[in-house]
Order: sequence, then C-alpha cells, then structure tokens
Amino acid sequence: MRALQFLWRGSKALRGGLERARLQPVPQAVLDAYQSSKSVIEAVFGSDHVRRGLLHHGTGALQYAGDKYGAGMTGQLRRPLDTILEDNLKPHTDPWLLTQGSMQSTSFATVWSYAKFYADAHQAPDDPLQWEYGDGTEWFSYCIVDTGRQEFKRGRTAGKIRTWGQSKGSLLQTLRTRRQLPERNTPANYNRLQRWARDIRSDITPQTSTLDVLSGRTNIPGNFSAIITVSEDDVPLAPMEFGGTYEKRAAHPIEPSLFTSLAVPLNRVEEYNAKARGLGYSFPVLSIEAIEYHMSRFPVEELAHAQRIA
Repeated sequence: MRALQFLWRGSKALRGGLERARLQPVPQAVLDAYQSSKSVIEAVFGSDHVRRGLLHHGTGALQYAGDKYGAGMTGQLRRPLDTILEDNLKPHTDPWLLTQGSMQSTSFATVWSYAKFYADAHQAPDDPLQWEYGDGTEWFSYCIVDTGRQEFKRGRTAGKIRTWGQSKGSLLQTLRTRRQLPERNTPANYNRLQRWARDIRSDITPQTSTLDVLSGRTNIPGNFSAIITVSEDDVPLAPMEFGGTYEKRAAHPIEPSLFTSLAVPLNRVEEYNAKARGLGYSFPVLSIEAIEYHMSRFPVEELAHAQRIA
C-alpha cells in the first residue's frame, strides 16, 4: 500500500515539478547544444507535436555483471552501452511481464520520459545532467498510475472504479490476481525488485525498502545514462496483454543500424558520436539535456500520450 501511495503522490506532483523546471535557468551549454542540433531533434522527436511510433530503451554506460535473477552478481563491471553498439541490443530474461511470465525480451517505453526514468538510474549522483525536465521518479509514477487507468478503461481488468482514492486496494488486488507467474506473493515480488536494482547498485540489502529501490541511483563511479530510440515499424514486438500503454517488448536482437538516435549526457556526446561513426553507424548522437529542453515545450498530456495523439 505504501508503494501505491508513493506512486499516487508522485503522479500528482509531476505537473508542479514541470512548472518548477521551466522556471530554472537553462545553462548556456544546453541552449547551444539545442540550437546546434534543433533540426535533427525535431526530425526525430517532432516539432509541432511529439512524434508517434517511437520506442525508447533506457540504459547506461556501466553495470555490475552476473545473473541477478539466477546465480547472482559477480561484482565485476560490464559496459552495456558499448556492448550494444558493438553487438546489437539483445533480449534478456525478463520476469516482469504481468501475464506471460518470464521470457527473453527487451523492454521499450512508448514515451521518452518513461524511458528516461530507467536511464536516470545509471546517472552518477556526483555528475548530474546539466538540465532536466521534471523528476524521473515522478514521470515513472505518472506512467504507472495512468497504466492502471488505461487498463481499467479498456476492460482488461476485473472491477469498476470511480476514483483512484477509492480503489487503491482493489487495483493492487487486481494486479496481484492478474499475474500468471509461479511466484505471486508480495515477498517474491519485493525480492524480484531488489534483484532488478543490483546491476547498478551494490548497496541493496534485505532491509532496503521498495521506495528506496525505486528512487535509488547507481553507486558505480563514472556511470551515466543513455536512451536508444527506434521506430516501432522496425522492431518486431512480442505480445503483451497487460501494461502496454507505456511499455512494449521486443523478442529479437535489434541492430544499431535501426536506431533512430542515441542520447547521452551533453559531456559524452562527442565521445559517443566518434564511437558510432567508428563502427560505421549514421544515426545522430544527441544530448539528453537538449532533448529534455525540446520536450519542455509540450504539455504533459502530449508527452505522456504520444502514441495516442491524433
């Protein structure tokens, strides 16, 4: 219940957070990066409205190696972003699908800000992005709460709701009963969440709360975020009965030649532009901060519902 309340409060706080972000001064370096890449950003993400049909994968530069859902972590470091560029974006075991159970897949977000939550987890706290449009945890909360709303509207879940405040318990119960996984109890789901965070954090213990796991950032020095964008037309998607408002799953490797763009922090653009060109790829390497600044021109409804904009 605390987790549901956390998500609800975060979703309600989003609009205020976005207003505060608009009032923050934008560093000149971010403005310069935006102006220099504005035409490319508009071509990829849209100018008059947010472009539909894009999928975004949030990842990062460094992770702990191992099998977090199986044998455990090794403590050694691996470089997922470099590996993706050199050897494709490959599916991995995903036990989070609510109805299909574990399968080999790659998770994509249908909206930029939801993917950025997962990318943000890789951004080292001592090297923050130079400008962001809102808090990633609040964007995550908004999308999770809206997923519940959309699923109820579509009639995919049992029961009827009048207001969110009257239905927190019933929504939680519905989500539990909809799962077709062997482990349905809350401790198993909590343990899965802890393991989910162990590829970027070594401080996860049995005492780490759900909220701390969701809000936590990497403790790997020098880590940073990255977001890969592709066109939905180029990615064969796996069936996803529940939760497809903001998430999609791809069951096949995706070659970097299909990337619409790669976004990294402003201070990493030159480095990864050189890497991409050195590997023979022509997709643009853009600044996350510049894309965030571009997104700040759109209302939250359009940013969060890009796939439903007419």
